[in-house]
Amino acid sequence: MRELGEIILPNLPHPHSVSPWEIDMTITTDPDIGAREALRLIGPDPDNWIPDRQGVDHNVTVVGGSGSGSVFAFALRRAGIGRVTVIDAAKDEAHAGVWLNRARMNKLRTPKNLPGPELGIPALSFQAWYEARHSADAYAAIDRIPRLLWAEYLSWYRQFLGITVRYQTRLVRIEPAEGFFRLHLEVNGVPKVETTRKIIFANGVAGTGGPYIPSVLDDLPPRLYAHTVDTIDFAALRGKTVAVPPLRPQLSTPQGWHWNRVQRRCICLRGDQRSHRCR
Repeated sequence: MRELGEIILPNLPHPHSVSPWEIDMTITTDPDIGAREALRLIGPDPDNWIPDRQGVDHNVTVVGGSGSGSVFAFALRRAGIGRVTVIDAAKDEAHAGVWLNRARMNKLRTPKNLPGPELGIPALSFQAWYEARHSADAYAAIDRIPRLLWAEYLSWYRQFLGITVRYQTRLVRIEPAEGFFRLHLEVNGVPKVETTRKIIFANGVAGTGGPYIPSVLDDLPPRLYAHTVDTIDFAALRGKTVAVPPLRPQLSTPQGWHWNRVQRRCICLRGDQRSHRCR
């Protein structure tokens, strides 16, 4: 017979061998149980504390509905700032942002453990999301986050947190007014004007003014050159000599990932000098 005060512990796994999300998965098939519990514990979103203003449609307009825009929307909601709208010129989620479009690396360049969209809530992190679906050992086995998995995680983040993005909504012009802005939009191709107190630009490289094509290429037919925002047929480049203008981060992406498809000669140019030749 056990003595009074003796504590009997269940036969649990070693605390470092299984993530808390996996322990929950032993009693439920819902991979989001950890995230749901985290949101329950931090409490409901605060009520909007910003007074309405006649003639102003939105307190904040977030331009760009991919990763950064979604995080801004969630952060504003948790800060008690209501009447926030998120717009994106892309036709749908799959065409918004870079991860399923112009980004061509196999893996993200940043370390997998950097803080991200979770905003200090571990259960909303990529790690928690991934481990709930694949196990802690699977997460430990990856060195960096695969690009397509990152895009899948961001999609889950938006859907799980209920972040609405107004796709096919393009910002054409901003007109300053008395204490607010008039936004001249194209919504599904139809002109529309809305008003907002504040604007957050979260449209990444798309907000830099568009692709820059060096004037030296003006006389070349478009079939002979491409910008990284374009759809590039790398198989068609096999066996050909390819020149890469001065290297910038956006140019290094297709160069670094796709030269294994070209497998012949590429000349990387830096100013007037040939700095590197690949064969």
